[in-house]
Amino acid sequence: MRTLLAVAISGTLWCALVASEPLPAAHICDANCEHFQKGLDAARKDDWSGSIAEFSIVISSEPESARASAALINRGRARLMSGDREGSFLDFEAAYRIDPKSADALTWRAAYYAGKGDRRRSIEDCTRAIELDATHVSAYVRRGIAYGSSKEYAKAVADYTEALRLDSTNFVALLGRAVARDVLNDRSGAIADLETALVLDPNYEKAKVMLMRLRAKPSEPNQAQQHNAGSRPSSTDSSASKTAPSLGPRG
Repeated sequence: MRTLLAVAISGTLWCALVASEPLPAAHICDANCEHFQKGLDAARKDDWSGSIAEFSIVISSEPESARASAALINRGRARLMSGDREGSFLDFEAAYRIDPKSADALTWRAAYYAGKGDRRRSIEDCTRAIELDATHVSAYVRRGIAYGSSKEYAKAVADYTEALRLDSTNFVALLGRAVARDVLNDRSGAIADLETALVLDPNYEKAKVMLMRLRAKPSEPNQAQQHNAGSRPSSTDSSASKTAPSLGPRG
């Protein structure tokens, strides 16, 4: 079953993409392969202490290897999920030091920065990850969340759209884009995204509530329509000052 912790677009967002993001794999299989696989299996069961223990064995056995970099990212993820944010940061830093071309290390470090409210550094790491790997879906999604938290909703929509071009079933990107489109008064676009998201997860209650609200809401011209009509939104109704709704933890 696919697990998604949360999607929240707000000024204090800690982007919780960590539960649904693919785990970095070990590309070499030998004596340490069993420990790496056990670490992955424990993470899939939310057994964070077990996952940390298994990846620690791999890291101590071959501390400067490419597989150690992947193990560090996975251990950092487990530490982040268990609440050890500073420990996770040290792991992501170490993984990046071993492999400076690791887009995974950068996107996970971006998650740490987002959790501390440092959206600028989160955006910088995601941008660097995209420069290294233009198909890295999580980097676009995480940067979109950071842009949304910074009230740069048009940029958020652009990143979510690129993520969805690469993975049309990305639930987080669909919800994030729906929220950003709503702020930008793109009601039809937000409704379409929520409808698609609810096909993927019909039980996500907060998306259903937001969809009902949007369907009942009178249509408003979006920014593009306002610009074409030559109208200028006032400071009270500008999307820049409008606060995005929050789609919080599922459940």
